Amino acid sequence: MEFTRIWIALVGAAMVIAGGCQNHDDTGKSPTHAANKDGTEMGKCYGNGTCNPGLICSGSNICVKPPPADCRKVALQMSYVILGNYAEPAARQNYVAAQKARCTRLVITKEEGECIAHAKSPAALNKCRAGLVEAGRCEEIIEHILAVIKRDPKAGYERYLVNRKDKLLRKCQRKNPTKEMETCVLAGQTVEELNKCDSL
Repeated sequence: MEFTRIWIALVGAAMVIAGGCQNHDDTGKSPTHAANKDGTEMGKCYGNGTCNPGLICSGSNICVKPPPADCRKVALQMSYVILGNYAEPAARQNYVAAQKARCTRLVITKEEGECIAHAKSPAALNKCRAGLVEAGRCEEIIEHILAVIKRDPKAGYERYLVNRKDKLLRKCQRKNPTKEMETCVLAGQTVEELNKCDSL
């Protein structure tokens, strides 16, 4: 019986040792704790103090994700820049919900969020984060505006714009209309409805 207990103990110890060894590679290091590549998350920063996109170099020379922005505040500020101060509550609520989700998806950083908090125009928003505000298509916007003016019996002084397409197109391109403005314009069927899109 004593021999049996000793044999069982030895077999058990051997299994523990074998189990411990199978989690290590030839270098003696556990694969789950292998060194990350330079520039990647938890890896060393590159020699110039930078990391791969989406990461920043910490004070300890390790690449980490930057702290995220408060996406609700980001979305709310964007709503005032894009929709203006007098948007319908339902429209603002829907816009904020969509932009909050987009902010999370894009991983807007705290630093970018602070920049957005002070932005007053679509161009300023895009300086905080490139591509944050989608640009509208001027060709489609102007074509639709002119088509509405031509057929709207209530169109007054706007009719003189029909033969000024090139000038309107250049003005549109300078203004850098947002995707929201494009959507609003393309949905408008009268000059009155189109005028409501001016604030976007």
